[in-house]
Amino acid sequence: MNFHQRENGDSEISEIDPLLAFLMVEGIRQEEEEWDCIADSFLATPLAEDALFSQDWKEYVQPGLLTLLKSCHAHVLTDLENMKREQLNAPGDQLGRLLIPVAHRESWLRILNVARLSLAARHRLHDQEISGEVAPDLNTERGKVLLQLQLFSMIQQVLVEIELERN
Repeated sequence: MNFHQRENGDSEISEIDPLLAFLMVEGIRQEEEEWDCIADSFLATPLAEDALFSQDWKEYVQPGLLTLLKSCHAHVLTDLENMKREQLNAPGDQLGRLLIPVAHRESWLRILNVARLSLAARHRLHDQEISGEVAPDLNTERGKVLLQLQLFSMIQQVLVEIELERN
């Protein structure tokens, strides 16, 4: 995989292996019922012992954050669908290409983070596994999840570095 930044600020990831493209799409695509789990896990009330605060959080803050995440998710899915469509129309064994418009960069950063946290929680991954100290065994489901985490971390790191260079 190669990372490029275009003159207009868009990010491009080229020469994406089909397996990595598949893992990227599958790791980010969320089913509707998973959003309730995401809301419970990542948007939980920060001060659970304060009943009034908890009620206000769930009523006023959590819905807005969930709406923001769903909007970000829609942007990311659009970019992934464009990658898939381009791959289907490409001749032969051409490797994939993903374009991340500058306007979608923050959406990608948010969704990659949610996807990483969701995968780690869902598969009960250990810190040593998450850190990349252990090479993933791609013959197992757990190994594929670890590869997804490493892929998402790498993309996130590149996007953060690009954002830091812009500012």
